[in-house]
Amino acid sequence: MQRSLNLPTNDDDESDSNYYDEEDSEDDSSSSVEGADPPSPRRTPGRLQKAGLLPLPKKKSKKLKITVPSPILTNDSLKVTNEPPPNNWDSHNKIQTKPKKKKTDEKHPKRWFIPNMNDPYETFIDHGTTVDSQGYPLHPNGDTIFVQRPGICEAKNFGSTAFTKRSQVHKRSKGKWKVITHKCLGVLVCNLPDCQWAGSPPTDPDVLKELFETPVQCQGMAGKCTGEVHHIKCENTALRIDIHLATEWGLLRHQGIHHHVWPECKKPDPLAHERFDEVVENNPKSGAFKLKIGKPSQDDGTTFETVTDIHPAFQNSDRLAYYRKKKLIGLDLVPGKNGSGVGDKFINDMFSWAARGLQVISASFMPGVEHFTFQTKWMRERLLARNGNREHYQGGLLSDVTYRYFENGYLLSTSMFCEQLQRWIPVQLTWIRGLSEEYYQVHFTILLKQFFLPGITAAEREGLCRQVVDFSKAQANVMSTPQPC
Repeated sequence: MQRSLNLPTNDDDESDSNYYDEEDSEDDSSSSVEGADPPSPRRTPGRLQKAGLLPLPKKKSKKLKITVPSPILTNDSLKVTNEPPPNNWDSHNKIQTKPKKKKTDEKHPKRWFIPNMNDPYETFIDHGTTVDSQGYPLHPNGDTIFVQRPGICEAKNFGSTAFTKRSQVHKRSKGKWKVITHKCLGVLVCNLPDCQWAGSPPTDPDVLKELFETPVQCQGMAGKCTGEVHHIKCENTALRIDIHLATEWGLLRHQGIHHHVWPECKKPDPLAHERFDEVVENNPKSGAFKLKIGKPSQDDGTTFETVTDIHPAFQNSDRLAYYRKKKLIGLDLVPGKNGSGVGDKFINDMFSWAARGLQVISASFMPGVEHFTFQTKWMRERLLARNGNREHYQGGLLSDVTYRYFENGYLLSTSMFCEQLQRWIPVQLTWIRGLSEEYYQVHFTILLKQFFLPGITAAEREGLCRQVVDFSKAQANVMSTPQPC
């Protein structure tokens, strides 16, 4: 028999099975009110919970209700396109993606691209362009184009220019093409209209800016010009050279007009170098002065062209002597700074000099007096020769030390003036290891000993000794002390 519990009743309770009392317990989902959200029911413990027969209810967390507005459909939004929607933000990583750069600038469109070797490019030399003997434009101007075809049309100077420029070199098409771009830097000119001097501006922009912080005097008219130098910039010109590395096919393209004179070129181009080397190789005994004036050679009487006609850079005597010596060192005709090579070459050269008449008349390896003294039979005869009046030489003996031939040592030479050749000739050469008084004493002792011959009187010997002039401080100290006989 089921036993029932008699519990007190309340009119507010709907049934005995209620766990808790509810006020306004209408469900949110059944609400027909539109607009604001309905209030949540306020729940209080029932009689069973108060009596301890049932556990207290757990509070439920309120869920936020998010309303998403419906999209507004337009005709443009209904169009179907294959392009993905723009998305500058990554929703997962929260990283902003960079927008793509434009391929070309509208203000500065790209002029040239990698050429197609199958296209019919033709060489075109525009007005105002200076070309070399092979037709290559050293000073391109206007819309000049030059095509380099291996085996058909080749230029020794291809890839180089004669004006002052700032260059950039790049590799394109995975290293198949070499692209060279040149930017003309203009010219330095004088503000006086009568002065025709034109110089090359420095390539460093910082140096160019510092150059004109103070007035710069013009170097024209052999440095006597009173004008001031200013810089003329070259604008709106471009030069590009494309070279295919596998076939050596090349294309030179130029645009723009150079509204200025060309500056003086200080370095010869490769073609001028090649012609200069041929002249020096055919005339190795001709010095820089003879190469400059173009006199005939004394050996076979043949004439050769003047090197100043090859390139204006050879008009400078010092620059001409530098390039001549550099070529002779390459031909192994003059010693370099390392003693004309390495190994036993210097010793073998000494044996060769002795066989040709340049004899070693004195040598020593002792510390403090290391030296080698050279003299030929002709030098000795010139030193002790007499004139028509049976008088010895009275023109003076000059001594000098040079630093250019050896890295560890010096060449001390004594020269006299030869009336027959009308030039100064060496009469004694000595390699010395140092510049102290002991080394000079060795050289002059060997020189003065040659005056003690039976056919030379004491008065003549004294006169020859007085011809040794132009002393340095070390030489003067040596000559002031008595020399051993």
